[in-house]
Amino acid sequence: MFLVGLELDPGMLPRSAKSAVLASLASLVAPFVCGGILARALYSRVGAGAPRLPFVLFFGAAMGITAFPVLARILAERRLWNTRVGVIALSCAAVNDVGAWCLLAVIAVVARPDAAHWPLALRLAALGAYLLVMVGSCGPFSGGSFPRIDPSPVTGLR
Repeated sequence: MFLVGLELDPGMLPRSAKSAVLASLASLVAPFVCGGILARALYSRVGAGAPRLPFVLFFGAAMGITAFPVLARILAERRLWNTRVGVIALSCAAVNDVGAWCLLAVIAVVARPDAAHWPLALRLAALGAYLLVMVGSCGPFSGGSFPRIDPSPVTGLR
């Protein structure tokens, strides 16, 4: 997966960014909604006493998550990672993974049983404040901590 990232032509990313984000959001939202509808129908059979809202949210999120490493491996084996379709697919999967992790963070805030005495709005506000602090305080420092990589292709990807 990391070698696919090294092989990816960074110049192709801006050309496909809008398409990748739109396709990624559609590929996350549609299965999430369908999974939520299915979870509401299955709750009485398999809910096993779990709170309904976290059950439905988690079930929907599970349906919307892609397997990014599997996709990267398939594209690498087919030598499609540097084609327009491959770049869009990898970009969609990356955006989808970020969205899925954010969604799982929200679900964890909603489902946390020991914080039930806190109102949901306050828990979500605390999550948003935490994210703002982390991005604001850690974001500027991360720019210089990652080494610059020569975007020329790496040979011998297998």
